[in-house]
Amino acid sequence: MALNRRVAIGLGAGLVGVALVYSGAAWWAGISAERALKEQEQQLSKLPYFKIKAAAYHRGWFSAEQEVTLELSDSLTWPYQLYLKYADKPYQPITLSYRQHVRHGPFPLLAQFDPRPYKAVVTTELLLSDDMKTKLKPFFGNQPPVSFENRVGFNNDGEIAVRVPSVNYEEAISGIKIGWKGLNATFAYNGGYDRFRIDGQMPGLALDAAGKATVNLQALRFGGATTRGVAGLLLGDSHASLQSVAVDIKESTPFAATLENISYRTVSSAQGDFINADGQLNFGALLLDGKRYGPAALEGAARHLHAPTLAKLDASITQLQREALTDDQAAGKAMALLKDNGLPLLRNDPELQLKSLSIKLPEGEVKAKGDIKLTGFVDQDLEQPVQLLNKISAHADLRLPKPVVEAYVRLLVRNVLISRSGRDMTPEQVAEMDNLARQLVQGQVANLIEQKLIRDEGQTLVITAAWAKGRLDINGQDVPLPWQAPQPLPAAQATTH
Repeated sequence: MALNRRVAIGLGAGLVGVALVYSGAAWWAGISAERALKEQEQQLSKLPYFKIKAAAYHRGWFSAEQEVTLELSDSLTWPYQLYLKYADKPYQPITLSYRQHVRHGPFPLLAQFDPRPYKAVVTTELLLSDDMKTKLKPFFGNQPPVSFENRVGFNNDGEIAVRVPSVNYEEAISGIKIGWKGLNATFAYNGGYDRFRIDGQMPGLALDAAGKATVNLQALRFGGATTRGVAGLLLGDSHASLQSVAVDIKESTPFAATLENISYRTVSSAQGDFINADGQLNFGALLLDGKRYGPAALEGAARHLHAPTLAKLDASITQLQREALTDDQAAGKAMALLKDNGLPLLRNDPELQLKSLSIKLPEGEVKAKGDIKLTGFVDQDLEQPVQLLNKISAHADLRLPKPVVEAYVRLLVRNVLISRSGRDMTPEQVAEMDNLARQLVQGQVANLIEQKLIRDEGQTLVITAAWAKGRLDINGQDVPLPWQAPQPLPAAQATTH
């Protein structure tokens, strides 16, 4: 009996000790979690899209709550402002409030049979008005329209999971249908807020306006990873892809188009105090009016961009977005910022490159490439345009199939004639117009070939142009610009000679 009693006392003391240690750890985790979440609040306030109107934090021993009210910036709500303007209704700034439920570590998910340690796990609840809840209920039922879960590690690294539930909505009277397959995304960050990663997907969205028009979007994916580098700029890569988007309008002016396999990728890196960036844009096909356009690919780059200047411009534009300005005021201030703070970009020999552009059309494939570079710029060059041009070097190469040129000039002429007459043309008029456009193209092309401004390579028209040291070269021919052309002698001198 004595032994059992000692064992029971030992176990009880051990449990009390574990409880005390866990309680102490939870108290410390709560203090540390509050610091981390207030730092995240400060990071949020630095964005140009929000203004923190109110914030409160209530910390308990094992859990806490944080409430924040944000005012959305005018730059984020401009579509809503535009609607109110045309509806002749007053605009009031939009506020958004949310409550964060914080569970302190060291094992905040143990009740969910998840033994992984975290400093805190935070779930976010949007504080919606009763009217807004009523409006959203037909779409989301009793589910929240969006949910967030933020898992904060002991080193303050964290990952936020974002989920928007699917929607299947049909309005009985109007016949409008919305089929939304939801959205899932994760946003990871490190404790110093200088490394970020995002991954997300939206499986699909279908809109049906009672059979009068439909929009169908399939398989959107996006992601990226960035690190804060030179001059505090975020560098890395971002990418997105969309399987297809189809639009079909059946009434008024019928229109149907499908765009397939769209994707883009950007990559940026630092070299000393300079940024290099590359970008790619691709699409598989555009189906329009029974024709297939594509595939198409665009690849471009920017080289030797002065990082401290980019950072200064970014900070200035962010501050500008916080100000309540009219469109004219914003445009004027943006131009002033570029002039006052952007000149170091020009002083440091920037270069832009169109590495390649290719578009496959029903009539043939269009190809282009080129680059432009500014070397040795000084501020005074802005007052001397000719001297500025002498410091620019550029090259371009364009290849156009003859059927492409004929087809699109014919289309241009047809549209001009229809817009002027205000009515459709008869088949005879269309045939006559097509013949006229064909003759016009052939005549102009022959004239340009004779002047050696275009090269004729079978079924392809080629233009190669270069600009260097203030001179323009097209297809190997020196082409004087107006200020470079020989000036005629005065009449008296011409007679003397």
